Amino acid sequence: MKRNTKQGQVVLEVIRNAGRPLTPREVHKRASDRIPQLGIATTYRHLKSLTQSHQVVGVDYPGQPPRYEWADGEDKVHFACRSCEKLFALEDTT
Repeated sequence: MKRNTKQGQVVLEVIRNAGRPLTPREVHKRASDRIPQLGIATTYRHLKSLTQSHQVVGVDYPGQPPRYEWADGEDKVHFACRSCEKLFALEDTT
């Protein structure tokens, strides 16, 4: 049985509210603003758990670290900005 911890809730909220896929380090930075004692290893453990429970999904981009986004059930196409190296989900306008 998985425990629903404050740290896990914050990691999930960070991803849900990000508006774009985040690297584990970006997730950690944003989450540690709310929980300063949060460690990077704990962030990785929560990302693994949230991925296994299908609450977040991994987004792969060749040559870049993995990124994670909220699993809202929609298939998405992503745009990779070469200047800032961030990924953005493109909205379906059809």
